[in-house]
This record gives sequence, structure tokens and C-alpha cells, in this order.
Amino acid sequence: MSTLDHSVTQRLSHTFVTPAQVVAMLPGITLRTLSMWRYRQIGPPYRKLGARIVYPLDELDDWVEARAHGSDARR
Repeated sequence: MSTLDHSVTQRLSHTFVTPAQVVAMLPGITLRTLSMWRYRQIGPPYRKLGARIVYPLDELDDWVEARAHGSDARR
């Protein structure tokens, strides 16, 4: 039996990616840009785990989709 209750398990269910992985997924974005977005609080949601910065993959996807442009951007 786990010592974590269901609410804690739900919050820990994210898949996290590193800033380098984010840059690899988003064409034209650099580590410097991502860092500046964190500083200005305008970029995708992230978490700080100790000294390490990580991005929840599902929230990154939502953030990108919210910025979609074009005729089929609205679903």
C-alpha cells in the first residue's frame, strides 16, 4: 500500500521535459529565449525541482496550442 494519497498521485502524474528537450521540440526557440520567457513570466508553465527547471509536457502542449494561428486554430 502506498503512503501517497490519491491527490498527491494526481499531481505527480506529469511527464516532465528539460529546457533542452523543449528547445528541440519547438523550432526557432533557443535556450536563451526560453530563459528570458521564464524571467519575464511569459513562457510555458514550468516547475523548479531544486536547481533543475522542468516543463510538464501536457502543459507545454496546452501552451503551444493556445498560441495557434490560422484557419483551423479554433476547434
